[in-house]
Amino acid sequence: MLTLTRLTLVEIYRDGGSYEARFDTADGAGLGLWLQRSSSPDAHGLHHRWLYAYQGHERPANAVPVITGSAEERQLLGALDTFIAERDTDDPDSEIQHLKEMIDYIRRREPCFPSDLRSTGFKA
Repeated sequence: MLTLTRLTLVEIYRDGGSYEARFDTADGAGLGLWLQRSSSPDAHGLHHRWLYAYQGHERPANAVPVITGSAEERQLLGALDTFIAERDTDDPDSEIQHLKEMIDYIRRREPCFPSDLRSTGFKA
């Protein structure tokens, strides 16, 4: 079970909207997330596709995106929802609000399926 204990960083990048978040975790390993902006939005205007979740705070060069609808994605979203529920704030300038935006984009991102990874050259 993934337990997020502290948000150490949340950033929105000037590349058009990639997000990064880093957390301390109960097991001490830490968790990093990178939600990469898509080079072009799909027909629904979505601008994100590749979600990377990795142990620690630095994304490894060989990181593979999280598959949409996978057990990994469900566990990650559950941990994020729990974290937000325990720290909710209405301050629009808070890091929690930026994290909420990131979570919303994770839920609405363009699907990422195993066939997408294979066709793009990722080694799962």
